[in-house]
Amino acid sequence: PTAAEQAAPRPARTSRSTSTSRRPGTRKAAPAGTPAGGTDPRFENGPLAVVDVEDGKVVAYCTGGLVLDVPAKSLPSLVDWTLKEAKIGQPKLSGPGKDADPLIVLTEAALERYGLPVDLTEGERLAGRIPEGHKVIKQLARADWKLTKRGFGPWARIYRPATGSERACVQLCIPSWHALDSRHWGNAGQLPPAELARVLGVYASRVMTPRGSTAVTGLELMTALHPPTHETR
Repeated sequence: PTAAEQAAPRPARTSRSTSTSRRPGTRKAAPAGTPAGGTDPRFENGPLAVVDVEDGKVVAYCTGGLVLDVPAKSLPSLVDWTLKEAKIGQPKLSGPGKDADPLIVLTEAALERYGLPVDLTEGERLAGRIPEGHKVIKQLARADWKLTKRGFGPWARIYRPATGSERACVQLCIPSWHALDSRHWGNAGQLPPAELARVLGVYASRVMTPRGSTAVTGLELMTALHPPTHETR
């Protein structure tokens, strides 16, 4: 069975927080059987969020039925908000390991809002990324954000070099760019935002926060469970 098919039963629909401030809204009670963010206050809103646009406003669907208002007007601002205000992420699985980077899933409406293409061209799909000269990549560079060598693709990773033990990295997932391959994720890529957040949240609670295909995430899980105990050269 696919990861989506193994998810828990669908929770009841919950309403969006009415908070309009720059701070995340109040957590709603988690429906039964839905993974919560755990006890770590740094990640009290769960490991991930699905960012969408409703009635002209950007919102983030988190696990547990919580929905946050997102004030970010650009992708660099969204990355900043995710790291500084959203309280999204997952504690490390092993003593010497690293906390999981927050995962932000962008819907088609969110892609349009932040100036990204809804679909990749055939050339971009084959390359696995959008061109380095794209305006959004330039925005990230001006804000001192970097991309990994894989560039800006379906599972883009946006980061700044670590300072000490502090990591500043956000993992993106873009379903309309075929990030959620139906061979592994079933129909997850076609789910509404709240349901997609729930399915990915269940996967994160049972395995770890997705980092790419289920195969890639499995390799990441092995590293997270058995991290190197010294710096590799």
